[in-house]
Amino acid sequence: MRRDQPPRPLAVGDVVAVHSEALGAWTASQVTSINVVAKCAAVLELDWCGPEPATVAIADLAARGDLDLPIARRFTLADLAEAHRLLETGSQRGKLVLTLA
Repeated sequence: MRRDQPPRPLAVGDVVAVHSEALGAWTASQVTSINVVAKCAAVLELDWCGPEPATVAIADLAARGDLDLPIARRFTLADLAEAHRLLETGSQRGKLVLTLA
């Protein structure tokens, strides 16, 4: 297997961390949708900086408060269709939160 390829196909929800030569830093993004035909994926950029990802688990970063997952907007179950439309546009910066209560 080549090092520039993932060990398995990407899936929605995967978090991908890479070192950006242009930025001179590590960046992380979460896959939000995949278009197999166009061979592209939509991602949500995560605000993160720190040690090389291979040395620190994402859950550990979150537990320490070092992983910032901003909330873009909160929706009630009654507004689920609106939340889904917004998610499909990919225009939000941050997570969409659905409250069930």
